[in-house]
Amino acid sequence: MWDTIACKVQGRGHKKSGTPCQDQVYALQEGGVSVIALADGAGSAKLSHYGALAVVKYICTLLIQEFEMLYHNDDGVAVKQYLMNKIHDCLVSEAKLLECQLKDLASTLLFVAVKGDQMICGHIGDGVIGYKQGDALKILSAPENGEFINSTYFTTSSDALITMKLIKGNISSLSGFVLMSDGTETSLYHKKHKTLAPVLSKIMNLNSYIPVSTIQSSLQQSFEQVISSATADDCSMIMMVRHNNAFNGYFSLNHYQKAQFLHLNPHCSKKVISKYDVILTYLSEERSLTDLSHHLHLKPVHTKKSLQKLLDLNLIEQQNNHYKVIIKK
Repeated sequence: MWDTIACKVQGRGHKKSGTPCQDQVYALQEGGVSVIALADGAGSAKLSHYGALAVVKYICTLLIQEFEMLYHNDDGVAVKQYLMNKIHDCLVSEAKLLECQLKDLASTLLFVAVKGDQMICGHIGDGVIGYKQGDALKILSAPENGEFINSTYFTTSSDALITMKLIKGNISSLSGFVLMSDGTETSLYHKKHKTLAPVLSKIMNLNSYIPVSTIQSSLQQSFEQVISSATADDCSMIMMVRHNNAFNGYFSLNHYQKAQFLHLNPHCSKKVISKYDVILTYLSEERSLTDLSHHLHLKPVHTKKSLQKLLDLNLIEQQNNHYKVIIKK
């Protein structure tokens, strides 16, 4: 089973011009198949946000329905041709509905579909597809740019079939995937070294002990306040992370496990662990620094150090000078 975490924000340039967000993300799970997809609408195509949405929805549905056939067909060219024909038909139908030309719906397309330990990955255009293996983040598919600076390939391009990347394989050792648009690349992908930002691994790890809805909310806020400030372009990202039932809550851990979880010396005293036990219990409801200091019988300066540690570990959240636990207790 896989969990999905996704976000998208309108770029500063599009806000200024009144252009809708042209990035679209979508996910679908059915019949043992899990799919995530991302599309970045072409800036030059006036209705590309519609094309991007149509194509991510369609490719997810198609891969749910025909995963087995596509995975077990060893003729990669035939599979790509089949997918492109289907995508073309989808966009033709959308163009008729919107009474526009096919080129008006141009977008990139990135997708990953998994069933058991089998994977199908596809990529047209720029953007990045990465994966997590153990503690390492690796690139599955790098951006495919066009002949000129800031150009790329789209689902409507005449050479989309030639430039489309199709990857299939066994994923038993993988624990997560991430798709991102070129706007997000600015902050989370190092083009020269072709590496992904370590924070992506941290986000995937959070899935083990923090509810997906909490991660999603925090990520959306980060994109709105930080990621989008680094570019004028729209920014989007979608992750698929293996669901982990191993963590049954902080208070199910023994002394040594709690020390590891809190990044403390494994031989620390019971008193140190007990302090964090009290803090995490007391912060079941929102509390101020003053409230918690009184409860612990500590000076605020000492209490704040403990709170900062828990914030850094993403175990609690802070809003309007109040703190609250977000991990599974």
